[in-house]
Amino acid sequence: MFSKVAFAALAALAASPVFADPASPLAIATVKQEFVNALLTPSVVPTFDPAALLNVTFASVGSITTGQAIPMAQVGVKPTITVVGTDADFASGGPFNSSTKYTIMMIDGDVPGAANAKGVNTHYLQNDLSYGTLTADVLTFTNTTPAVINYAGPGPASGSGPHRYTLLIYAQPSTFKAPATPTAGSSVTMIDFPTYLTSAGLTTALAGTYFTVEVGTATVSFSSTTAVNTATLSVASAAGTGAATGTATGSAASSTGTKAASGAIVKGVDGFAAMFVALGMGLIFA
Repeated sequence: MFSKVAFAALAALAASPVFADPASPLAIATVKQEFVNALLTPSVVPTFDPAALLNVTFASVGSITTGQAIPMAQVGVKPTITVVGTDADFASGGPFNSSTKYTIMMIDGDVPGAANAKGVNTHYLQNDLSYGTLTADVLTFTNTTPAVINYAGPGPASGSGPHRYTLLIYAQPSTFKAPATPTAGSSVTMIDFPTYLTSAGLTTALAGTYFTVEVGTATVSFSSTTAVNTATLSVASAAGTGAATGTATGSAASSTGTKAASGAIVKGVDGFAAMFVALGMGLIFA
């Protein structure tokens, strides 16, 4: 059914939880649940078991919040991307370490409930990212290889609803070999996402986030989504490997509609990440 967000629901979502630690187990569990509530996992992203937070910063927007609605004109240039974690995340043997290389990608998950039968449009795909600079538990990657798919900003058709642009980072296996297609230097390419992951040996995303872009008024139907109520989350089930603990104040009432509203519930998470960037702790990778 077609979904609209009521003013009362927006008001309820305005009270974002405040976390004691930006990469606390609670913060990570919240982002994980956001993917479920946004109908991204498992229909678009087969598995999502984050160990840290993915901080994405656009020059004209700043550090985005999970599910944030952003005008198309403000996301046309490749963002700064860093990982915010804990000491354990970046230690030898942790999910982010100097002996492992990584793949990062941005896919268009279309609107909630979309079948995506033909695959997903991929707007960015970069293999072989290396562990770069670590400052105050914020990791910047280095890169010496050309992108497989050069970053291209969102361009959803007018009236097609709020598309969910999803950024994910994966650890590459030691035997990693990039699939034959797409080839290096490609523009936006539709790929069978699960097949690509299997072919590349990429298992579960270690960190991720998403934002929405909508052009015009939706003339299509899409599924309802709900906000995350942090009071219902089991921190013990979070995938974060760090020892930090976190608490949240307040919870969000359920709402129906697009993630433009429900994304506000984790504003407190990425707000801390934004502080790191503001302090100069996040750097751009090529």
